Amino acid sequence: MSNIETTLLIGGLIGFVSAVLSPIVSEPIRNWIHGPKLELFFSPKSRDCKSLTREVVTIRNTNVVGGVTNAETEAYYIRARVENKGHQIAKQCKVFLINVEKYNPATRKYEDTIFCDSIQLTWSASGNDNDKFRALDLPRGVKQYIDLISTRKISQAYRLEVQTQLFRYQELFLEQGEFLLTILVSGDNVQPVYKKILFVWNGRWNDFRL
Repeated sequence: MSNIETTLLIGGLIGFVSAVLSPIVSEPIRNWIHGPKLELFFSPKSRDCKSLTREVVTIRNTNVVGGVTNAETEAYYIRARVENKGHQIAKQCKVFLINVEKYNPATRKYEDTIFCDSIQLTWSASGNDNDKFRALDLPRGVKQYIDLISTRKISQAYRLEVQTQLFRYQELFLEQGEFLLTILVSGDNVQPVYKKILFVWNGRWNDFRL
Protein backbone atom coordinates (compact mmCIF):
# COMPACT_ATOMS: atom_id res chain seq x y z
CA MET A 1 0.00 0.00 0.00
CA SER A 2 1.42 3.40 -0.99
CA ASN A 3 1.84 6.32 1.38
CA ILE A 4 -1.04 8.14 -0.34
CA GLU A 5 -3.35 5.14 0.05
CA THR A 6 -2.35 4.79 3.71
CA THR A 7 -3.00 8.47 4.33
CA LEU A 8 -6.41 8.24 2.67
CA LEU A 9 -7.28 5.14 4.68
CA ILE A 10 -6.27 6.74 7.98
CA GLY A 11 -8.17 9.89 7.07
CA GLY A 12 -11.25 7.86 6.25
CA LEU A 13 -11.05 5.97 9.54
CA ILE A 14 -10.66 9.23 11.47
CA GLY A 15 -13.67 10.68 9.69
CA PHE A 16 -15.73 7.57 10.37
CA VAL A 17 -14.81 7.49 14.05
CA SER A 18 -15.50 11.21 14.38
CA ALA A 19 -18.91 10.82 12.77
CA VAL A 20 -19.78 8.00 15.17
CA LEU A 21 -18.40 9.53 18.36
CA SER A 22 -19.45 13.13 17.76
CA PRO A 23 -23.12 12.66 18.75
CA ILE A 24 -22.09 10.52 21.73
CA VAL A 25 -19.71 13.18 23.03
CA SER A 26 -21.63 16.30 22.07
CA GLU A 27 -25.03 15.25 23.44
CA PRO A 28 -23.95 15.14 27.12
CA ILE A 29 -22.16 18.47 26.70
CA ARG A 30 -25.23 20.01 25.09
CA ASN A 31 -27.46 18.69 27.88
CA TRP A 32 -25.06 20.00 30.53
CA ILE A 33 -25.12 23.50 29.01
CA HIS A 34 -28.70 23.79 27.80
CA GLY A 35 -30.58 21.07 29.69
CA PRO A 36 -32.45 21.19 33.00
CA LYS A 37 -30.50 21.71 36.21
CA LEU A 38 -32.07 21.14 39.62
CA GLU A 39 -31.10 23.11 42.71
CA LEU A 40 -32.14 21.91 46.17
CA PHE A 41 -32.38 24.56 48.91
CA PHE A 42 -32.88 24.39 52.67
CA SER A 43 -32.22 27.00 55.34
CA PRO A 44 -33.41 26.75 58.96
CA LYS A 45 -33.71 30.55 59.07
CA SER A 46 -35.98 30.74 56.04
CA ARG A 47 -39.71 31.20 56.65
CA ASP A 48 -40.62 28.99 53.72
CA CYS A 49 -38.62 26.06 55.16
CA LYS A 50 -40.37 26.10 58.55
CA SER A 51 -44.07 26.76 58.05
CA LEU A 52 -46.60 27.17 60.89
CA THR A 53 -50.19 26.35 59.96
CA ARG A 54 -53.53 25.16 61.34
CA GLU A 55 -55.14 21.94 60.24
CA VAL A 56 -57.91 19.50 61.08
CA VAL A 57 -56.75 16.05 62.16
CA THR A 58 -58.66 12.82 62.70
CA ILE A 59 -58.38 11.28 66.17
CA ARG A 60 -59.32 7.69 66.91
CA ASN A 61 -61.26 7.50 70.18
CA THR A 62 -63.05 4.40 71.45
CA ASN A 63 -65.16 6.59 73.77
CA VAL A 64 -66.78 8.34 70.82
CA VAL A 65 -69.60 6.84 68.74
CA GLY A 66 -68.07 5.75 65.44
CA GLY A 67 -64.59 5.62 66.95
CA VAL A 68 -63.22 8.81 65.36
CA THR A 69 -63.47 12.54 65.90
CA ASN A 70 -61.98 15.60 64.22
CA ALA A 71 -59.96 18.28 65.99
CA GLU A 72 -58.24 21.48 64.90
CA THR A 73 -54.60 21.90 65.87
CA GLU A 74 -51.49 23.91 65.09
CA ALA A 75 -48.73 22.24 63.10
CA TYR A 76 -45.25 22.93 61.80
CA TYR A 77 -44.13 21.67 58.40
CA ILE A 78 -40.41 21.42 57.65
CA ARG A 79 -39.88 21.88 53.92
CA ALA A 80 -37.13 21.98 51.34
CA ARG A 81 -37.30 23.82 48.01
CA VAL A 82 -36.34 22.55 44.59
CA GLU A 83 -35.96 24.81 41.56
CA ASN A 84 -35.03 24.15 37.94
CA LYS A 85 -32.23 26.56 37.03
CA GLY A 86 -31.68 25.07 33.58
CA HIS A 87 -33.09 25.95 30.16
CA GLN A 88 -35.34 22.93 29.63
CA ILE A 89 -38.17 21.34 31.61
CA ALA A 90 -37.01 18.80 34.19
CA LYS A 91 -39.37 15.91 33.52
CA GLN A 92 -41.03 13.42 35.87
CA CYS A 93 -39.33 14.59 39.05
CA LYS A 94 -39.80 12.81 42.36
CA VAL A 95 -38.22 13.24 45.78
CA PHE A 96 -37.07 10.52 48.16
CA LEU A 97 -35.77 10.08 51.69
CA ILE A 98 -32.71 7.90 51.10
CA ASN A 99 -30.86 7.85 54.44
CA VAL A 100 -31.32 8.52 58.15
CA GLU A 101 -28.26 8.92 60.39
CA LYS A 102 -28.23 9.60 64.14
CA TYR A 103 -25.64 11.40 66.25
CA ASN A 104 -23.79 9.21 68.74
CA PRO A 105 -22.42 11.29 71.66
CA ALA A 106 -19.96 8.52 72.54
CA THR A 107 -18.20 8.66 69.17
CA ARG A 108 -19.17 12.26 68.34
CA LYS A 109 -20.22 11.10 64.88
CA TYR A 110 -23.40 10.68 62.87
CA GLU A 111 -23.83 6.96 62.38
CA ASP A 112 -26.05 4.75 60.24
CA THR A 113 -29.38 3.62 61.66
CA ILE A 114 -31.53 0.66 60.63
CA PHE A 115 -32.96 2.78 57.80
CA CYS A 116 -32.06 1.19 54.46
CA ASP A 117 -34.83 2.18 52.03
CA SER A 118 -35.63 4.94 49.55
CA ILE A 119 -39.11 6.22 50.44
CA GLN A 120 -40.91 8.85 48.40
CA LEU A 121 -41.66 12.20 50.07
CA THR A 122 -44.60 14.51 49.36
CA TRP A 123 -44.86 17.65 47.25
CA SER A 124 -46.25 20.57 49.27
CA ALA A 125 -49.63 22.14 48.47
CA SER A 126 -50.51 19.45 45.94
CA GLY A 127 -54.14 18.76 46.81
CA ASN A 128 -55.23 15.20 47.51
CA ASP A 129 -53.02 12.30 48.56
CA ASN A 130 -52.55 11.04 45.00
CA ASP A 131 -51.28 14.41 43.77
CA LYS A 132 -48.76 14.66 46.61
CA PHE A 133 -46.75 11.76 45.24
CA ARG A 134 -47.14 12.07 41.48
CA ALA A 135 -44.13 12.87 39.32
CA LEU A 136 -43.88 16.57 38.40
CA ASP A 137 -42.47 18.37 35.37
CA LEU A 138 -40.55 21.38 36.66
CA PRO A 139 -40.27 24.34 34.25
CA ARG A 140 -37.38 26.78 34.50
CA GLY A 141 -37.64 29.19 37.43
CA VAL A 142 -40.61 27.52 39.16
CA LYS A 143 -40.11 26.90 42.90
CA GLN A 144 -41.60 23.68 44.20
CA TYR A 145 -41.61 22.74 47.88
CA ILE A 146 -41.16 19.34 49.51
CA ASP A 147 -42.77 18.34 52.81
CA LEU A 148 -40.21 16.48 54.90
CA ILE A 149 -41.38 16.48 58.54
CA SER A 150 -44.46 17.71 60.39
CA THR A 151 -45.15 18.22 64.12
CA ARG A 152 -48.49 18.88 65.85
CA LYS A 153 -49.53 20.54 69.08
CA ILE A 154 -51.73 17.59 70.05
CA SER A 155 -48.91 15.04 69.60
CA GLN A 156 -45.55 14.33 71.21
CA ALA A 157 -44.26 12.62 68.05
CA TYR A 158 -43.09 14.02 64.73
CA ARG A 159 -44.18 12.56 61.40
CA LEU A 160 -42.11 12.01 58.29
CA GLU A 161 -44.17 12.99 55.25
CA VAL A 162 -43.43 9.81 53.32
CA GLN A 163 -45.63 7.81 50.99
CA THR A 164 -45.28 4.61 52.98
CA GLN A 165 -45.09 4.48 56.78
CA LEU A 166 -43.08 1.30 57.34
CA PHE A 167 -43.70 -0.48 60.64
CA ARG A 168 -40.05 -1.57 60.98
CA TYR A 169 -38.98 2.07 61.38
CA GLN A 170 -41.67 3.01 63.90
CA GLU A 171 -39.38 2.84 66.92
CA LEU A 172 -36.60 4.74 65.14
CA PHE A 173 -38.90 7.66 64.40
CA LEU A 174 -40.13 7.76 68.01
CA GLU A 175 -36.59 8.27 69.31
CA GLN A 176 -35.28 11.64 70.44
CA GLY A 177 -31.90 12.96 69.39
CA GLU A 178 -30.04 14.51 66.44
CA PHE A 179 -30.82 13.09 63.02
CA LEU A 180 -29.30 13.71 59.59
CA LEU A 181 -31.90 13.12 56.89
CA THR A 182 -30.67 12.80 53.31
CA ILE A 183 -33.15 13.63 50.55
CA LEU A 184 -32.77 13.18 46.81
CA VAL A 185 -34.62 14.75 43.88
CA SER A 186 -34.35 13.11 40.48
CA GLY A 187 -36.06 13.07 37.09
CA ASP A 188 -35.96 11.45 33.68
CA ASN A 189 -33.58 13.87 31.95
CA VAL A 190 -31.74 15.56 34.80
CA GLN A 191 -28.89 14.90 37.22
CA PRO A 192 -30.15 14.05 40.74
CA VAL A 193 -29.44 16.46 43.59
CA TYR A 194 -28.94 15.65 47.28
CA LYS A 195 -29.29 17.53 50.55
CA LYS A 196 -28.57 16.56 54.17
CA ILE A 197 -30.90 18.18 56.73
CA LEU A 198 -30.22 18.21 60.47
CA PHE A 199 -33.28 17.63 62.66
CA VAL A 200 -32.96 17.70 66.47
CA TRP A 201 -36.03 16.29 68.20
CA ASN A 202 -36.66 16.51 71.96
CA GLY A 203 -40.32 15.48 72.03
CA ARG A 204 -41.89 18.95 71.95
CA TRP A 205 -43.82 19.95 68.85
CA ASN A 206 -42.63 23.59 68.74
CA ASP A 207 -39.15 23.26 70.25
CA PHE A 208 -37.18 21.29 67.69
CA ARG A 209 -33.96 22.49 66.04
CA LEU A 210 -32.88 22.50 62.39
